[in-house]
Amino acid sequence: MTDTEYHRIRDALLIGADGRPTSNGAMVQCYVDLCYLLYQRTTEIRLLRWDQIEADSISSSRLKQRHLAVQKCASP
Repeated sequence: MTDTEYHRIRDALLIGADGRPTSNGAMVQCYVDLCYLLYQRTTEIRLLRWDQIEADSISSSRLKQRHLAVQKCASP
């Protein structure tokens, strides 16, 4: 997915099928951003608890496992 495609999808979240702004569009954008930036499935983000969020990290065995898998794939 290109940056342009991502931003088009993200921008569309603010507008409903009727062409009017949605009341929850900004929150859905935040949700999609977290999934994209953390490279996580929606369920993993949805099930995060406040006690897993720290000042400098997010602690979750699922998140760490997938992050390590991404690092391994990205290694030359």
